[in-house]
Amino acid sequence: MRVADLLRHSAGFDRMPNGDPMLLQNRTPPCPYALPEVRSYVLDFQPGTRYGYGNLNYCLLGVLAENAYGIPYRKLVQQRFVKEGKGEFSDGPYSKEEPKYDIRFENLFSENFWKSYDFSALSAAAGMRISAMELINIVKAERAHLKEYLAFANQYILPGVDCGKFMKCYSLMGSYYSANGRHANVWRGNMIGTAAMLIVMDDGSALAWLGGGQSPTQYRDDEKMFSFWFENMALTHSNPPTRRWNSNS
Repeated sequence: MRVADLLRHSAGFDRMPNGDPMLLQNRTPPCPYALPEVRSYVLDFQPGTRYGYGNLNYCLLGVLAENAYGIPYRKLVQQRFVKEGKGEFSDGPYSKEEPKYDIRFENLFSENFWKSYDFSALSAAAGMRISAMELINIVKAERAHLKEYLAFANQYILPGVDCGKFMKCYSLMGSYYSANGRHANVWRGNMIGTAAMLIVMDDGSALAWLGGGQSPTQYRDDEKMFSFWFENMALTHSNPPTRRWNSNS
């Protein structure tokens, strides 16, 4: 497998058959603590032949970044992207600044879900406390190179995949979406009691959304929300949208 396969979730790891090894409750994740164990895994598919989303991809990328820069992953992210006091990695317990999360529709978890996971191991995949505005500030800081990065990254999309469907197509930078001559890269994430989405359009415009809960139909709601913003984001600078997003529509 290549680094590109880890970035685009085509490395051969598929969490659907047996669960995500990074998120098995009350079990120490294999990455980054037991990399020889990961090397012994039998892959679920040949790398580079299809997509298979999994958090193990992110953890291995974090290990590669640590080896390349010679510093811990968290420190690297804080030095490179997050200004002091603007975001921090969680080790599990809630901070005073966090909202009360809505877990009504979580089938298996309570507010103490964090006790079942190793947030240090999940650093490259989940667990950062940061505001939507600060995510946008990171995008703005990278805007000078963003268009070049997106164009380069999207050359690595697997052939034969319909990139006009939500979250079905992965590039080196999140999920790639293309329709009606316009393009976007999307990052969608969920943790217990939370939901998030970052959209970056090909013209550099961006939108970050963070939610303090999940609905019973979160994926469908995210798809509808993305469709609305994909249609309207490029228009907001000169022609504000005439209709509003309604989560119940």
